[in-house]
Amino acid sequence: MKSVNGQLLEQVNHLIAEAQNIIDSAITEDVEVLNLAHSFQRRDRYSPKETKKEKVYDWARIIALEASVKTFMLRLHPDPEHPRNQILVTRSKVKPLSYLRNIVAILESTKTDIEKGWVVSFSELVSAEIFSDSLDAAKHLLDSGYKDAAAVLIGSTLEGHLRELAKRNGIETVNDKEKLLSGGALNQALTTSKVYDASKNKAVTLYLDTRNDAAHGHYNKYTAPDVQQMYFGVVLFISQT
Repeated sequence: MKSVNGQLLEQVNHLIAEAQNIIDSAITEDVEVLNLAHSFQRRDRYSPKETKKEKVYDWARIIALEASVKTFMLRLHPDPEHPRNQILVTRSKVKPLSYLRNIVAILESTKTDIEKGWVVSFSELVSAEIFSDSLDAAKHLLDSGYKDAAAVLIGSTLEGHLRELAKRNGIETVNDKEKLLSGGALNQALTTSKVYDASKNKAVTLYLDTRNDAAHGHYNKYTAPDVQQMYFGVVLFISQT
């Protein structure tokens, strides 16, 4: 299995290649423009038009690329005010080629940071790799028809992430008797501290309840599709927090 840095490099290389491909696949068309010089001289109501060669880009692909880059950058830099996230709000202010070149420049810079290990701390990388391995194992169990074992593993992985998230934000992970806080208690503490919002709290509560049902043999309280949704929800939650 690739390391987390390896996965990030694979993703950033894919985005760079897509941006470059959009640039290279632009077509040249004749575009009609107003003859402003004639308009000012004659003051005609209807000014004659002239044509000029202009590069035309596939805006559907640009918008799709923009969405992918935003998701990728927010995963690395959750703060929307981070400079690398801010560049993506300037599309309407620049020409398509300049915008695409800006995206490539940001991605290349991010790639360099990933290669040098500057994107995330060592402990975060280790945790991320552990969680990635566990979720891959859970997905394999789920695909093989073992929904109950998968639910337990996904829930345990989620609780481990909540514990790491609490530590990163200076939140206690044990009670007064030095016993580990439950996933539910961590979820509430993280929400109270505004690490994430109430909608994420609600989703985490649902996932933890499913894990508890699986762990206590209440297998009729959830279905395989429920666990499938739980898997994708936990993957998204971990990537966003």
